[in-house]
Amino acid sequence: MQHKTYALALLALTMLFAGCSNEEADIFSGSAAERLTQGAADATARLESSPGGWAMEYYAIDDTEAPYGLGYLLLNNFFTDGSVRVAMNNDFSGNVYLEDTSAWEVITDDGVVLTYNSYNKCIHAFSDPEDIDFTDTDETGYGCEGDYEFIVVDAPEEDAPEYIMLKGKKRGMYIRLSRLEEGTDFEAYLDDVINFNNTMFSSSAPNYLLLTVGGDKMEVDDMSTGIPNIYEFGTDAIANESFHPYLVTKHNGKYCLRFRDEFESPNGFTTQELVYDEEQDCFIDPDDETTTLGGPVPIEFFLSEMQDGSTWQIRRTSEMSDAASSVFEEVYSAFSAMKYTLQYVRLSMKDDGMLATLYYRNSSGRSGSVGYQFSYQTDGDVCTLAYTGPADSTGATVLTSIPSIKGLLDALSTSMTVEAATTRFDLTDLRLTSADGNTWFVFTLN
Repeated sequence: MQHKTYALALLALTMLFAGCSNEEADIFSGSAAERLTQGAADATARLESSPGGWAMEYYAIDDTEAPYGLGYLLLNNFFTDGSVRVAMNNDFSGNVYLEDTSAWEVITDDGVVLTYNSYNKCIHAFSDPEDIDFTDTDETGYGCEGDYEFIVVDAPEEDAPEYIMLKGKKRGMYIRLSRLEEGTDFEAYLDDVINFNNTMFSSSAPNYLLLTVGGDKMEVDDMSTGIPNIYEFGTDAIANESFHPYLVTKHNGKYCLRFRDEFESPNGFTTQELVYDEEQDCFIDPDDETTTLGGPVPIEFFLSEMQDGSTWQIRRTSEMSDAASSVFEEVYSAFSAMKYTLQYVRLSMKDDGMLATLYYRNSSGRSGSVGYQFSYQTDGDVCTLAYTGPADSTGATVLTSIPSIKGLLDALSTSMTVEAATTRFDLTDLRLTSADGNTWFVFTLN
């Protein structure tokens, strides 16, 4: 009886599988070749879907030396007639705008591959095996070693994807395309990004930058080079050096800074892309608002530079409010009436206070100076100066001869908010503003 029951069960199970086998859906919709062909068609359609073009974040090789490891911004328009317009403005174009049109195609070659299949002065500048004329190294035979064919890694299924990810076919560098707005003028776009970079990351900026990732605080040096050194704050810059190439693009009206590789802090916090927030004057990771890149606190920088021996100065041509200019002009005119030229006024540290020194020269070119002392205290971003008297008898004598100096000293003897004149990324100039906002001076680091 048991044998009979087992046999019937086995027969039923066999019939069940036989009945299902003809109904099972094919996991794949076609052959491998058909899927590749469809993938190429889809990628082509998506590359053609942006009438404004694409910003390409191009990296030639995995390196941290310029120019090989730098990122390069290339703008692309992929047209339906098989032509592509590429533009750039960088060292490889002589730092002038360069545009060229060539052929492009998406092919199936061990995957879906974007190829620039006729010579393009922009894209092929990085793959030509020729010497790079602006370096001291002879690169004959290999050039910058970059790619001109790219595996399409991720082309989202939307009709108009915001991003497409590529990967260099030979070098394996990940290269992102971000959609540009319709009507984008390539030359104007590149000029805009270059000007933004020059403002934010000036090579002459006297201050370091701070990258705060999760709970970790990192110091950032040499941002203007495109390959900054990022290391734990307060540690040695050389012993702990870590170089991280990046590029800035502009996407949907916002400046985006993206490191070539994901950055990982000492305690494992990560970030890769940050977006500039104009109001806060810093870059913020959209996935974590506590992760930021910006300059140091202006008032801290204002004081620390003087404590290290530097000075801050204003002169007649400095930016200042009408009220401040009127006070400064009175002093300047009073010196002129006595056949002297007031050159500038400098703030410096002296003992536990500050010293405002007026530098002047006479008609024969001989220079002189007089100083006036201030005490100071801080509260948040406010520095309160209080005039305490001449630094010496010469200062007292000059003050008697030119009483308008007292008006300038009184203008400085107040509570003033200390802030960046342009951006916290470059604190060469600081704006000191009175509580009522009527009197402000822009002091320049000297």
